[in-house]
Amino acid sequence: RLSWISPKKLELTLSPTVVRFELSFFALNPKLNVVAPWREWDITGREDAIEYANNKHNVLVPVTKKSIYSKNQNLCHITREGMYMLTADLEDAPNQPDLNAQLVRRRLRHIAMR
Repeated sequence: RLSWISPKKLELTLSPTVVRFELSFFALNPKLNVVAPWREWDITGREDAIEYANNKHNVLVPVTKKSIYSKNQNLCHITREGMYMLTADLEDAPNQPDLNAQLVRRRLRHIAMR
């Protein structure tokens, strides 16, 4: 059954991440049903979804009104905005390499000597 859906709701419903997850689950089991409340409830956009999570269920979503998209990473994916979690401004960056960078260099030198 097809019905009209608002552009804001369509953006929330068919984001690349949503499509990627649904296709992955369907590949594992085509008989699975997708439970997607934001397609059925009166949530018309990201702002409504954030308000629903924050105010009605005390789920803190790490976004602001200026930047409403979350930045996250996990084992399978990092959001385009989330990649900035891996960097620092030059003013904030340490002057010395961290311990991991030193260990990597040492290990690479050891491998190169073989």
